[in-house]
Amino acid sequence: MGIKLHCLALSISAISATLTSQSAYSATKGASPTLNRQLTNEPSGVISFDRPIFDFGQVKRGQKLPAKFTFKNTGKGTLTIQGVQASCDCTTADAAKGKTFAPGDSGAIEVLFDTTDYSGKVTKGLTVITNERSMPDRTLTITATVNSDVEANPPLADFGEVVLNQSPQQNIHLKNNMKTELKIDKVRFNAEFLDVGYAKEGREFVIYIKLKPTAPIGFFKDTVWIKNNSTALPEMPIPVRATIRGQIAVTPAYIEFGSVPASEKASRQISLTALEGFDITSNSIELNVNGLKSADGQNMMRVSVTPADKNGKKVNLELMNPGSKSGSVHGKVTLQTTNPQQKNLTVDFYAFFR
Repeated sequence: MGIKLHCLALSISAISATLTSQSAYSATKGASPTLNRQLTNEPSGVISFDRPIFDFGQVKRGQKLPAKFTFKNTGKGTLTIQGVQASCDCTTADAAKGKTFAPGDSGAIEVLFDTTDYSGKVTKGLTVITNERSMPDRTLTITATVNSDVEANPPLADFGEVVLNQSPQQNIHLKNNMKTELKIDKVRFNAEFLDVGYAKEGREFVIYIKLKPTAPIGFFKDTVWIKNNSTALPEMPIPVRATIRGQIAVTPAYIEFGSVPASEKASRQISLTALEGFDITSNSIELNVNGLKSADGQNMMRVSVTPADKNGKKVNLELMNPGSKSGSVHGKVTLQTTNPQQKNLTVDFYAFFR
């Protein structure tokens, strides 16, 4: 089982059922019989891959590995690549989104697998989304066994839940898998929120990571970079994670909206609890589609607040896919409060527009 050090483990869920239900929903809303007949009778393309699995075999951590999945349109209609979905930035795909392929035409989806944040046996998936009627979603798989010159145990500094103003410490042991002596040249880290030191123990090193009381309330994530003499991994990342609790607790710490079809909405809820009463005075939305900031974020996300009890609030989030944009969506909702210790509460959110 591979260890994922920075990104979340990739989880691909079939969303063809969502498309089916959406089509049924449109049919019940009085769509024209002519349109329905065109959608039913017009032939679509069929994407057929030469091979859906690419195995890199034994590789070195730190390598960036290219793979190409070639395909052919074996259907009787035009094939359109609508997008390639991966739940992590560690895999990038160039799929010529929106490009069409006539019957018999061939194409390729190029993938770059960055092994920096992985160790051991790794299996990753990508979902290719097309206009194909019977199977609009196809899954491609990348596998590799990633060997590292330097191994961290544990692979990240996870402080879990931390009460505000505490200064917990985590010790990370670095194992040397090289034939030569492991040398550390420099350690890079965010000195505003972290204290980091290290000591040598035989062929290995111990990295001491301490969380400062100045770390901000909420879900905290950062990275400590170990510059060393490994040729494959000259700067080794050690992720740092913590959930820092103040007077107001936010649950969940981030929101997953999943796949949102065009012109549809997805709703989620956040619970806020505190030791004493507080109010939400306003909110702001930051929303990015395919890494580009959208000026329409405030219109695409609706935020409403209802009291739960004396010291609690329920925040309802409704994300709208206007249909003019598609791809990976991420951003954050910032809530302004009357609590002097936590004037701003920020919750990250993720989705996929299709």
